[in-house]
Amino acid sequence: MSAPPRSLARVVHGACPFECCQYGRWTVVSGGVLRATQAAGAPIVGRIAPGTAVLADSGLVVVDTIGVVAVSDMMTDIEGGRTFARGDTVLLLDYQGEGARGAWLRGHLITVMEFWTATGANGAKLVHAPHTLWWAHLTVPQQGDTLRGWLNMSADSLRVDGTDMCGG
Repeated sequence: MSAPPRSLARVVHGACPFECCQYGRWTVVSGGVLRATQAAGAPIVGRIAPGTAVLADSGLVVVDTIGVVAVSDMMTDIEGGRTFARGDTVLLLDYQGEGARGAWLRGHLITVMEFWTATGANGAKLVHAPHTLWWAHLTVPQQGDTLRGWLNMSADSLRVDGTDMCGG
C-alpha cells in the first residue's frame, strides 16, 4: 500500500466540515481567542468578547490523524460504484458531509461513503477514526480598527451561532 503524500491531505483549504456548514456572519457566543495563524501555539492577535458579531470569510480543516478502515470481505459501495477488495486498507481523511469522506485507496485520492462499522460485521472495520481540527478566518469589527485572525472552531468550550444554515 502506498501512503498518501504528507502534503496531500493534511490541510483542506476552504473546508466547512459538516452538512449545512456555512461561512458568513456569525456570533461568537462564548467568546474566543484569535491567532495569527492556524496553529494552537500561534501568537494571539486578539480576543473576541462573548456575543460578538464577526464575519467568517474562509476556513480550513487540518487532518492531524489519518483514520484507517480494514476491509476483510470484498464489497461494493452501491452509491459510489467502487469495489473494495479483501485486504484493502482505506485511509480516511477529511469529512465532506452527508456521510462522504476524502480517502486514500491504492495510491489514489477518492471520495467514499461511510461503509464500515465499528465491529467489521459488514466486512469493513474502522480500526481508528481520523481526527481533524477546524480553523475559521474571522474579521472582527472593533472601534476604530478591524481585527483579523484564526479561531480554532474545534475548541471544546467554543459556542458559535450562524455556522449551520440548516438551523443551528
